[in-house]
Amino acid sequence: MLVRHRGTDQWYLPGGKVKKKETLIDALKREIKEEIGVSLKNESIEIFGCYSSFKEGKNDHIIVFSTKNPTVLGINSIEIDACSFFSYKALPKNISPSTYKRICEYMKKIPLSSEW
Repeated sequence: MLVRHRGTDQWYLPGGKVKKKETLIDALKREIKEEIGVSLKNESIEIFGCYSSFKEGKNDHIIVFSTKNPTVLGINSIEIDACSFFSYKALPKNISPSTYKRICEYMKKIPLSSEW
C-alpha cells in the first residue's frame, strides 16, 4: 500500500514518528491506523530493513516493515489525500525514488541497513 500526502503528487510508503516511550510496533500500528485506517496484528508484522536519513539536517531512522492480511478500514487522516494497493508490476509513475528503491529491495529480498 502506498499513500499520497495532501499537496504532493508523489506516492510514498505510509509512516510516521515514534512517540516518547512508544515501541516501534506500537508506533507502526498507531500510525498505520491513524493515516490509512489499517489494523495490524502483531504476529503479521516483520521488520524488513533499517535506514538512516541525514538529508536536510535530519537525524531520522527509518524502519521498514512488511505485513500480511491487513484489515483495511479506510483513510482516517487529513494528511493523506489517497491510499491504494499497487501490484509490483504496476507501480504508479510518480512514486518517490526512495519508496521505489525500498520496494525493489523487498521484491529481491535484500534487507538493508543503509542510508535512505
